Parts: sequence; C-alpha cells; structure tokens
Amino acid sequence: MDWGWLRSPNQSSSARGTALGCGILTGRQAHTCTRRLSARSASATTFSTLRRAVVMPQKAKDTSAAPLSRMGRTYSSSHLTAPTCRLSLTRSSRTLSLKTTLQAGVVERRTRYGDNRVSPPLFEYMPGRMSRLNRRDEQIAGIRDRAARAAAAGRLRSDRLDQCSSQIVSAYEAESIVDHLARVVEERDRTPSDFRVLTNSEARHLWQFNDDSYLWDRYCWELGRSIALGERTYIFEELQGVPPRGDPIDAAKPTFRPVVEGTYELRSRGYSPDVLCAPIDLFVQLAGDRSLTIDWNSSPRGALIVPGATPLKIFWSSRIAPLDRFVVLDSRHALWRVKLDPLTGHRLTVAIGEPETPPDAVIFLAETVVKYEIEDRDAFYAIALEGEPRDLVESSAEGE
Repeated sequence: MDWGWLRSPNQSSSARGTALGCGILTGRQAHTCTRRLSARSASATTFSTLRRAVVMPQKAKDTSAAPLSRMGRTYSSSHLTAPTCRLSLTRSSRTLSLKTTLQAGVVERRTRYGDNRVSPPLFEYMPGRMSRLNRRDEQIAGIRDRAARAAAAGRLRSDRLDQCSSQIVSAYEAESIVDHLARVVEERDRTPSDFRVLTNSEARHLWQFNDDSYLWDRYCWELGRSIALGERTYIFEELQGVPPRGDPIDAAKPTFRPVVEGTYELRSRGYSPDVLCAPIDLFVQLAGDRSLTIDWNSSPRGALIVPGATPLKIFWSSRIAPLDRFVVLDSRHALWRVKLDPLTGHRLTVAIGEPETPPDAVIFLAETVVKYEIEDRDAFYAIALEGEPRDLVESSAEGE
C-alpha cells in the first residue's frame, strides 16, 4: 500500500491536522472516495474535503479482517464474526488499555476521558446475556492496547492521548442532532447486524503527535464533528424517501404556508410535530418571511413558532447533507438505535494509537454504529419543492 500521503504538512500550526469529514456513500461510490488526503493547507476544511468517506452498505465484500490502515475501504458489520473473549479495562499512564482474557472479566469505563478515576462496572460479558466482541472490536482494541503500551514506554504522550480523545468526543456531542430527531435507544449488544458504520480515520506522523509545536485541537474537533455530520446525512437521506403531500412550494417565489398547514394536519391526526427539516437553499427566504415567527434563540438551531402548536425545531440541510423538500415530523415516531462502545459505553468509539503499519505513525479513528428507522410514516409530512431558487442578487436588483 502506498503510504506516500503520510508526510509532514506544510502549513501553520492552526491549520495542521485538519480532520476529514464523513458523508453518506454506498457501494461503488465508497470505493471511489478512498483516496488519502494530506492536510497541505487550511482548505482541507472545505465541504468537498468533509464529504470524504464513509457509511458502509449493509451488504459488501467482507473486509472486516483488513488492517486498520485500510479503513477507507467498505466493510459491513453484518459480516463481522464474534470470537470468544472478554474484556476488562486497566489503566496505564492515564490511557485506556484493553486486556483480553478467556476468563470472567468486567468492562469498566472512566467517568470521562482524561480522568484517572475508574467508574463502577458498566456491564459484564456473560454467556447468553451479552454478545461477544466482533472482529472489528478486536481491531480497535488492538489500537488502544498498543497506545497504552506506547504511552507507558514513553513513545506516545499520554496527556495528548487523553486531550485528543476528550476533544473528539466533545465535538461529536456538541454537533450531534439525533436526540432531537428521534427516540434514541442505546444497545450494548455487539452482535453483527444491518446497522450502518459511520467512520473516519487517518494516520499522522508519530513525531508530529508528540511535538509541542503541533496543535491538534482543531483537528480533533473536526474529526468528532465529521461523525455527527455523517449522522445528519444518513437521516436526511432517509427523509428524502418520505412521499410529499399537499401543495408544493415554488422555490423561485416561495410561500411557506404549506409548512404551517402540514403542521396543523399532523396535529389533527393526533400527532405532535416538533421538528422541521428544511433545504438550505431557501434559508434566506424563510428567515426573511415576515408572515412567520422564528425564535432564533431556541436551542439548538432556532424554532418556527406555529400558533397553537409545539414550536418546530429547525434543522437545515447542507452540501454534505442535502435535502430537496421540507419535512415536518413528530420525532417520537422515529427510532435511532446505536451500539455502544464495549469499552467506554459511549455512542462514539474513539481510538488513537500506533497502527500495525506504517511504522512511526499515529492513527486517529472515530466511528459509531447506528440504524435510523421511521416507525410511523403518517407522523411525517413532506412538502415538495418546484423549480429552482432565484438568484438573491438578481431578486434584490429587481426589488430596487
């Protein structure tokens, strides 16, 4: 494998280590987006870069046993095997460490990343009660174990391991919107299934990781954020399949009365709509419509106030997460299932450590294993768009 892309970035410290993002790609598309991108400039934060890699299709060639240096390739969690093993968490130089045994063991987790304390047992791997770890889990466990040994030997900075892990998780939690769009069910069962794996990884020079002149804050933030963007893209992809109802909205001269009418129709059927997913192309038009009331201070991104109804939290599409229609929905009738990390108990799996190949490198990995399900499509009201939005400059000139 060509590791020529693993080279020293030639840019300022603030631009170093820009994380690559996570988009929704399946089948052959994923194979066309596996090229390695070096952080040659701050342009690595652009949308085109963030769209790189990776939601894995349900059915794909089984490459689950491939080394983690081949993370750009597709694999399916439905093809992962489940070896007999049990795990326990130990501490070494303030880093996470895995110990695989065939005897009774307990998986424990820290109260937070970077904390020296160990919390009470999270759960036990008991036959008939919990699933055994799959091969993918073993690969990630290998990274963590090598990281613990490298930190103990002084090859990796343990303080930076803790700091980077914490920043990745914090970024993901700050950007993730799944709790607003669905009921979330956290599962500890690691049995292979038809869940999607949203993942992002990159290897960097070991000396860069340990060097004080390299700042990794922004890099880690973007890495965690990329997984949250992948979640949004996955959900919006499913919303594209909701059949439109009622009158469409003319994108050239939009009126948003159909959104309000759709809200009232759902309420008349016994639902309580609380979310509006909207195409970003009409952001300016909706925000400037004086017939609507929008509370921009409402968490997390503002809310549309509909008289006599629950405020609709607004979530906008983007170039990374496209949406070609408005969707009003009752979030209680969608389900987001996520398989928790078997070691930490978090929704996001983070592993930073030395890969098997290449030598003198550090791999950054973040991923989550999820499935989004619309349980009652009658609780979703989609409004189609017709035509193309008018150029705002042209519209402004006509108004003058």
